[in-house]
Amino acid sequence: MIQTNAWRQVPLCLVLIGVIASGALLCMLFWMTAKIDQLEFSKTHAAIELKLNELEEQLRLSTEDYSYWTLAYELVESGDEAEILENIGSGATDSALFDQLYILNATGDVLHAYDEDRGANAIDTFSGANFSEIFSALSATQAEDFLSVAAIVDQGEHLSLVAAAWITPDDELDRSVSQFPAMIGVIELDDDRLSSIMRDTGLSDIHIGSLPLGTLANSKLGSTILHDINGAPLANLAWTLMPSGTTLRSQLLPSVILLSLIVVSVCGLSARYFHLQHGALQQARQIARTDQLTGLLNRAGLAEMLHLPIIARGLDQGQLAVIYVDLNDFKSLNDTMGHQAGDVVLMAMAQRLQNAVRESDFVVRLGGDEFACLITDQNPEIAALDVSKRLLELSRAPITLQGHAKVVMLSVGVATATPGVTWETVLSQSDAAMFWAKQKGINQPVVYSEKMGTGIAAMPAIAS
Repeated sequence: MIQTNAWRQVPLCLVLIGVIASGALLCMLFWMTAKIDQLEFSKTHAAIELKLNELEEQLRLSTEDYSYWTLAYELVESGDEAEILENIGSGATDSALFDQLYILNATGDVLHAYDEDRGANAIDTFSGANFSEIFSALSATQAEDFLSVAAIVDQGEHLSLVAAAWITPDDELDRSVSQFPAMIGVIELDDDRLSSIMRDTGLSDIHIGSLPLGTLANSKLGSTILHDINGAPLANLAWTLMPSGTTLRSQLLPSVILLSLIVVSVCGLSARYFHLQHGALQQARQIARTDQLTGLLNRAGLAEMLHLPIIARGLDQGQLAVIYVDLNDFKSLNDTMGHQAGDVVLMAMAQRLQNAVRESDFVVRLGGDEFACLITDQNPEIAALDVSKRLLELSRAPITLQGHAKVVMLSVGVATATPGVTWETVLSQSDAAMFWAKQKGINQPVVYSEKMGTGIAAMPAIAS
């Protein structure tokens, strides 16, 4: 039976396509929703950063506005508490510009302190240690450059945005003063401020936590690290995300799984249908190319077999031999003992032929009581004679027919292909050798020679 391995792979390919398509659908769902979550995080992260930058810029501008002012310099120099509170300290006590406002001398000691809750009685809220780094950064600038510095400072209970600037008069270049007082403005990042950020950004549950918070693998948690003026991490500003990608995934996952199962099922059913159809087709082909009585190849099977590379190559290279077998007195046996007895003889002979040949050889029932064996070998004539002798030995065993032992004698002809010869010629030559053996009553395999003619096989041509 000739097998086409490529067709056998089609059902497996269909199932594999279904599995790959289903996996692709699931992977696409997870990838797309993960991208949505990533974009959501980037969006909220940008919103938080923008809000912090806005607060810092607002604080810096307010501090510079109060510092770069001739009146502010003159009031601090005069030490008039009431005037300083009314004109400067009111920025913390009566407005939302500052939560605390500190005025320092040129060496960093606090002169005046104002707090939105405690008013002018806020000296004890100032800690030189908390503001030492930002004051050092300010000290690295020159008053005439009108530069301010800003950073996040840890004040113990909470973090604060802090801006510092030299209190510089407009005409400072005309003064002979080399040192100026400093102003520090503070906005606390307390619960009220975080609530304000939540309202402005549309986020929820914003809070400041310790640094390990940023290492948590939580898809519902967004965070950004807050740094001090030197770039060292201070804490995490974290917020709860509402990941729309994860929500969308949970909503779509059952439908995608169902769709994936449908795809796999359709591919599986298609593969099964193809397998059954292919099996039915193969069975029909097998029936069409197989002799139903003996199970051997018939003429249609022989025509298909001639296209096999091993047969075509053997014919082209002279490595093919044909054994033509005919049952002697078969017609007489059929007439005297009936067709049932004839069928028994044909089935027995088919079995003996199959036992005589090698695994690489082919046996064909040409019709009636005639058979052919196709032998491929480097020495085809020797191999064919060996097969023929085994067949003749097997044929000496009697066949039991209607209670009687009957020995069926054979006539065997052998022909060997030569390079360039056609299949029809080799088959005719083997038929001629068989007919010669039958006429002469020779119970040995007869090898074709030119004196035997072209053969008289009543057989239509078979395309090679």
